[in-house]
Amino acid sequence: MEFMLVLLTLALRRMIPINKFYDTSGRIIPQPNNRANFKKQSPSQVALQMIKIVEKRKFKTIFTPLGKLNGLITRFIPFIIRSALIRNFRGTVKH
Repeated sequence: MEFMLVLLTLALRRMIPINKFYDTSGRIIPQPNNRANFKKQSPSQVALQMIKIVEKRKFKTIFTPLGKLNGLITRFIPFIIRSALIRNFRGTVKH
């Protein structure tokens, strides 16, 4: 079972195209390919985590500590997120 999920994750990784971002003149903006500064899980670790999610019949799951922190902040202190989004949006709007 675990082996099948590992194969599935590897196959999906090859099927999903790499996102490309373009600037205003239509040129492709190069994206960093090195994610050495991020913690990465192996496909087998992700497969085991997916098996546990299915066994527990969970509808929603958060994988990373940053995601858990974001969930706590948005649930218990939503005005912080709202004010950060408003402040960020004000900086991008041109009058």
